[in-house]
Amino acid sequence: METKKQSTTLSTSNNEQSTDDTQKSVDDQQQDKSSRALALQQLVDEKQIYYVKNVLRLNDEDLLKGRMSDKLIETINQVKLKHRTSLSLDGWSEDNYYIRQNLVCDRVLHGQDPEFKDTIERIHIDEISVDEFIEKYEKGSRPVIIQGIVERWPASEEWGVQRLLEKFSDAMFKIGESDSGRKLKVSLKQYIEYMIYNRDDSPLYLFESSLEDHPQAKVMMKDYEVPKFFKQNLFSALKEDDMPPHRWFLIGPKRSGSEIHQDPLNTSAWNASVCGHKRWILIEPGPGITKKLVRGRELISKEEDDEAIHYFDFIFPRVKQTYGHRLRIIEGIQRPGECIFVPGQWWHAVLNLDDTIAITQNFCNYGNFDRVWIDTRTGRKKLSCKWLKLLKLKEPETYQRALELNKRDDFIMWEERSDYERKKKKKRRRRSASNSSSSSSSSSSSSSSSSSSESKTSSHRSNDKVSRDSEKMRSRSRELDH
Repeated sequence: METKKQSTTLSTSNNEQSTDDTQKSVDDQQQDKSSRALALQQLVDEKQIYYVKNVLRLNDEDLLKGRMSDKLIETINQVKLKHRTSLSLDGWSEDNYYIRQNLVCDRVLHGQDPEFKDTIERIHIDEISVDEFIEKYEKGSRPVIIQGIVERWPASEEWGVQRLLEKFSDAMFKIGESDSGRKLKVSLKQYIEYMIYNRDDSPLYLFESSLEDHPQAKVMMKDYEVPKFFKQNLFSALKEDDMPPHRWFLIGPKRSGSEIHQDPLNTSAWNASVCGHKRWILIEPGPGITKKLVRGRELISKEEDDEAIHYFDFIFPRVKQTYGHRLRIIEGIQRPGECIFVPGQWWHAVLNLDDTIAITQNFCNYGNFDRVWIDTRTGRKKLSCKWLKLLKLKEPETYQRALELNKRDDFIMWEERSDYERKKKKKRRRRSASNSSSSSSSSSSSSSSSSSSESKTSSHRSNDKVSRDSEKMRSRSRELDH
C-alpha cells in the first residue's frame, strides 16, 4: 500500500516531534511490509524440491535449495516495482493464493469442482480439411480445441524445462514492462527459479514477442510448424518488421494468466500448449456484450483486484450469475499437446493451472479478412495504406474485397483523406483569395463612386453660392438705381 505524505505547518516543537514520530512509524510499517514479503520469499518449500527432482527432473544445485536466492529475490523485486508501480511488494502475495490455490487451480484440474464443466468442442487435425475448417470454425466463429498437432513438433521434446535450460540458460527474456514501455528482462535460468519458488498471487509471465529476432532463442522457430488451418496470414504481405505483433513464446507459472480481453484488430488466434494445463473462459461477442459487462466492472469493489486469478476466483462467478442469461459462455481445459482456436472478437481469459510452456500466434486469412480489414483501416491508418498497396500486388482478389468494403461503407483511406483534405484546403485558400480580391475591387469602386458623388455635390454647392452672390449684387444695383 502506498503512503501519502502531508505537508503541515506546526507552531510548536512538540508537534514537530509528533510529526517526525508519525513519519517514522509509517516508514517502519512500510519496512515491515517489505520484510514480510521478503520472509515469505525466503521460506524453504520442501514440496517444490520434490517437484524439481521428480517432475522437472532437474539436478541443478541452484534449483534444489527450496527457495529463490537472495540475489534473485532482489532482482525480481525490482522488476515487480517497475512493472506494477501502484502495488507494494507485500501486495503481490496479500491474498495468499499460493496457499489457497487448491480452491482455484487444483480442484478444477483434478475434476473436483462441481461448478466447472468443460464445454469446448474437440477435433483431430486429420479429421477435417483446411477448407472445411475455415468454413465451419473460422467463418462460423466457433472456438475449438485441435488434437494431434504438438506431438509432431520437435518442440514436444525440445521445449521441456531441462532442454530449454541446457540451450538457453543465460538468454534474456521479457517478463514485464515499465510505465515508459521499457522491456524488463531476466535470464531463463532466473525465471525458471522464480517460476518454481514464487509465492505471488498472480506471478510474472514470460511473454516473448520477438522470438524471430532473439539473438539466441530464434532457433526455436524451427521447433514448431504453424498448423495447416492457420498457415495463411494476409499480414505476411508486409515485411516482418511492419507486421502487427502476432507471435508470442510463453512460460506461465501456476496461477498466472491473462484477464478477459479481445485480440487486437479482430484477428483470430491459435495457442498450442507444449507443457501444462490452461483453463479457458470464452464469451461470444454481440450487441451489448461490452468490456465493462464481461469484466464485471459493476460487480467488484475498489478494494478488489482484477488480475486473472481474481477473475477466475470470484469475478467470473458473479458475471455468470448476474449476466449469464445474456451470455453464451464456453469453458474448458486445454491439456498438454492441445491447440485451441479462438475466433476474432471472442472475449477470452486464461488461467494456468500448473506451470505451462506454449506458443501462440494471431493471423488474418480469407475467413476473417472482412472484420480484420474494417478494424485495421481505422485503428492502424498508415499501416492499412501500406498493406492495401501490397495486397494489390500479392493478393489482388483480397485487394478488390478491401475496395468493395471501403465503397460499401463510404470509407476514405488515410492517404486519400490527406490528399482530399489538402485539395479542400487549397480550394478554400483560392476561394478566400478570390473573395478578398472581389471585395477589394468592390471597395475601390465604391470609394471611387463615393468620391465622384462628393465632388458633384461640392460643385453644385459652389454653383449655388455663386448664383446667390450674383443675385444679391443685381438686387443691390437695382436698389441704388431706385
